Amino acid sequence: RSLDSASRELSEHLISRGATVDIHAAARLGKIERVRELLATDPQLVHARGGDGQLPLHFAATVGIASLLLEHGAEIDARDIDHESTAAQYMVCTRQMMEWREPHRHDVARFLISRDAETDILMASALGDLPLVERILNHDPETVRTTATERYFPKRDPHAGGCIYLFGFGITKSPHMLAHEFGHPAVFDLLMQRSPAWLRLINAAEIGDEARVQRILADHPQLFQKLSANAARRLIGTAIRNNARAVELLVASGWPSNPAMDNNQTALHYAAWHGNLAMVHALLAHNAPVNVFETEHGGSPLAWALHGSLNSWQREKGNYPAVTRALLAAGAAVPKPDRPLEATEEVLEVIRQAESSTMN
Repeated sequence: RSLDSASRELSEHLISRGATVDIHAAARLGKIERVRELLATDPQLVHARGGDGQLPLHFAATVGIASLLLEHGAEIDARDIDHESTAAQYMVCTRQMMEWREPHRHDVARFLISRDAETDILMASALGDLPLVERILNHDPETVRTTATERYFPKRDPHAGGCIYLFGFGITKSPHMLAHEFGHPAVFDLLMQRSPAWLRLINAAEIGDEARVQRILADHPQLFQKLSANAARRLIGTAIRNNARAVELLVASGWPSNPAMDNNQTALHYAAWHGNLAMVHALLAHNAPVNVFETEHGGSPLAWALHGSLNSWQREKGNYPAVTRALLAAGAAVPKPDRPLEATEEVLEVIRQAESSTMN
């Protein structure tokens, strides 16, 4: 299904070489006449499943195509199979890979909302729809705490890939971050006004607004004495997304460095996994526990650094030898697996030097 994701140039080349333009490709490439032709031949194609189990509406590149599909019976809130997400959810967070239009289909998402598509606080914030954000918050003020996680967007099928927001927006993104990222200051300000102090603090840190961080701390000197365990875990999401400056700001302000998820993974695990020396130093300087073993893989932060040096999402940006030295200096125990340790040669050399100095 190369036409489901190829650039426009490559798609046109493939079409010129005989590639079949099915309804999903036609919808994605903005070929409304081809969509109309296919539907005239077989009206049931409006319900055909494509890549990831997406429907033609998920692929709609333009308002015109979305409108045509709805006229032919497309279910506006139908979900794909892999990510169990609606067309509007895809449109607000995933890139269309087309050179001739904006990377996100926010215009099409707004059209679907005008036709009563399901909405949520992340969608509304990314679109910058201030009245919609306000209505959502007025209906349920607690939605301001929503993040792009399975907690708020749980899987219906345990074998599914997880809501598209986790991949398109980024795991643990908040509505505040999305409003800021997409350039909607009025929405950001409203979300901050409706948030408790701890949530304002972490979002201020997330966007690097040090002055705002200091103002919140000055206005709420007892903030950390009232911080719940669930709120404290937000630090881990910041580390997952590799936002070292935000982690530094938070722990320097007094945010606890030791929260753990249910599987015992900590911010230090993710800092080590990313090879992010600045984040590791910040966490260690504020007493993050170094020999914590998470239950999913049985690994400590040092084990995650070793594994990350070979497998991390952005391993080319990480300084894994230096992170390994920092963890060892903080008292990290060298993993003792049944088979030889696996890491880059530079990291293994740091381990060998440490073990040699201990023996001597």
